Amino acid sequence: MRKVLLTTTALIALGSVSAVAADVSVYGNTRYRYFAWSDDDSDPANQGYNNSSTGEILQLWTKATAETDSGLTFTAAARLGASQTDRNWMSIAGDFGTIRAGKDYLAAYTMSATECWMATIAGGYVAASSTGNSTATTDDGETRSRMDMSACGNTATPTHLMYTTPNIGGLVLKASYADAGGTSLADTTSLGAKYTVDMGGGSLAFNYTSDTVDAANEATATTEEENGEIGVSFSGGFGRAYAVNFSSKKTTNGSSTTSDQDGTEFGITYNVTDQWKAQYIRTDNTENSSASGNNRDEYGADTFGVRYHLPGDVFRVGILHKIFEYTDASGDQNAGAGSNSGSATRVELRMNF
Repeated sequence: MRKVLLTTTALIALGSVSAVAADVSVYGNTRYRYFAWSDDDSDPANQGYNNSSTGEILQLWTKATAETDSGLTFTAAARLGASQTDRNWMSIAGDFGTIRAGKDYLAAYTMSATECWMATIAGGYVAASSTGNSTATTDDGETRSRMDMSACGNTATPTHLMYTTPNIGGLVLKASYADAGGTSLADTTSLGAKYTVDMGGGSLAFNYTSDTVDAANEATATTEEENGEIGVSFSGGFGRAYAVNFSSKKTTNGSSTTSDQDGTEFGITYNVTDQWKAQYIRTDNTENSSASGNNRDEYGADTFGVRYHLPGDVFRVGILHKIFEYTDASGDQNAGAGSNSGSATRVELRMNF
């Protein structure tokens, strides 16, 4: 990725620390997406959809880094989207590790082994429906066919404080805490651990994540949520392969369970050449128990992808195609369409600058 580098002078007063020069870089990407899907949904409320859509994404990063004579590194970064600043944080790093404060992904998400975090082909998971409503085809990375969980876990970017340990013999730990504000008790505690060892010319990594969102208040209708992941991945010259077991449980204010799900996912991204990548992902998950009557509902999907980029990675074109099947064990899923199957495709053009 080519970056536009500007150099300014920033005076940092931290005790007797000398003034340092702060390097400021500006870079980003712009994307165009075409999305199409087809399924067996027969719910009259969902008929008449165009079954295709287009969209665009703009990401503009500004980042400033300065290092003191004592070895401390100060960083400030912000990512501007088409209509908002979706990530904005500052950090201080040294032999003690890294302390970061601001708006960004939580500890568990950044330690995940899944493709959701990597997004190497065409922006991560491809949805089976772009409508985002209650259809049985919803699968946008946050939702698995009315199973409101995915291997991605909690993808929110709240304002939080996070600590990352230094690398201790291959082990790195992360912990973050996000306060929900003065009108809500839905604070988020997020943890992650990753152990990496060199093996066979590549690196083998084991990871564990945990993510808890408290109930917003003491009312019986409020929900607390727990997400978790245990995974393993291997990266090398061929590309990357991973396998994870993930779970999600939602409880109504500490009493009755509203949703209890678990699933597995494995995938491989293969470097065909220096400019071509190919990908395969298999996802399965099951609703173990649910207050809405979706017990034993199952979801499975196969995703295939390919990507080409020009030398220097200035321009990319990627395609993801998903074939999915949703099985409604009760035969009547919230008076909706019940079992459903189909496919979805995303084409993404991306230019980095």
